[in-house]
Amino acid sequence: MNWILTKLDDPYFEKRSEKVKWIEWKDGRGSALYDEPEIERSLIMSPLSEFHTWLTSPINEFKKISDEEYEFTTKNSSYNLKQINH
Repeated sequence: MNWILTKLDDPYFEKRSEKVKWIEWKDGRGSALYDEPEIERSLIMSPLSEFHTWLTSPINEFKKISDEEYEFTTKNSSYNLKQINH
């Protein structure tokens, strides 16, 4: 697995994924996938289909820590996403 997602306020939450993408929403539906986060995009973790590992609600704010790490907040949670074993 190349990515690990943790919640900043939940030490037991951890999701791992081979790939991650960021979904842009239009009219309540996913309209495009991107490699980088932006406000109002959601994180989707592989296998990147209707059987995804994890899907967040849209991002309210984010901070790029490095090319391999992001912190971001959604309506529901605050997350850390880090690339590992790359």
